[in-house]
Amino acid sequence: MNDNPFDCPGAADRYAAGRPDFHARVIERVGLRVAPDGPLDRALDIACGTGQSTRALRALAKHVIGVDAAPGMLAAAPSLAGTGYAAARAEALPFADARFELVNVALALHWFDRRRFLAEASRVLRPGGHLVIYDSGFRGEMVGQPRFGDWVQAYYARYPRPPRAGGEISHKQAARARLALQHRESFAHDLIMTREDFVAYLTSQSNAIAATARGETFDTIAAWIRNSVDDFFVGEPRTLRFSGRIHCFRRR
Repeated sequence: MNDNPFDCPGAADRYAAGRPDFHARVIERVGLRVAPDGPLDRALDIACGTGQSTRALRALAKHVIGVDAAPGMLAAAPSLAGTGYAAARAEALPFADARFELVNVALALHWFDRRRFLAEASRVLRPGGHLVIYDSGFRGEMVGQPRFGDWVQAYYARYPRPPRAGGEISHKQAARARLALQHRESFAHDLIMTREDFVAYLTSQSNAIAATARGETFDTIAAWIRNSVDDFFVGEPRTLRFSGRIHCFRRR
């Protein structure tokens, strides 16, 4: 499998169709910290995928560039006024020094070489600019269905996450890149999903992509999920719990 799990045929279509678009709610919170006086000039969205977070960033900046290492993901991103896209890795950004007032990373830090990424983010940020990193993940909980946790354990046993870097950016790592943590907060949000929404979400994740590298097909993965969760949905949408964290750093 490619070292980028999302750089494979069909990944962009599954991502665009299956990922919940919660980004505008997070960016609204971020704006209170990084753009309290109105829109910034330029923002960079690293590992932008199919452009959900890039679109949301237009609320904070007049010009937003989204970059991703998978050209297929960028091909599925919509073209909107004030936005542009470029194929690039987080560790090798094709931009001049001090180009941006805001650098954003959503749901992707765990895929990066952290030291090299932080050096690049710091390089392209203007002094006084901000690096924002946020994530959001499924908590494995379905409202009103306490047995659902057993299903989640079975799912992750069958479809484990591929290796990734864990943990937050340390004070030492940030300081080395001339960054200082200004704000950190946690948030939670519920999403209402049908069974098919839930299947689409899970098959957009790297767990499913890794399983295809072991010989399964997306159709068989989707069928297993669909059949095994049927009793929980019983033809009705259900409320699923998600939570995340926001970290805001300022470039010295």
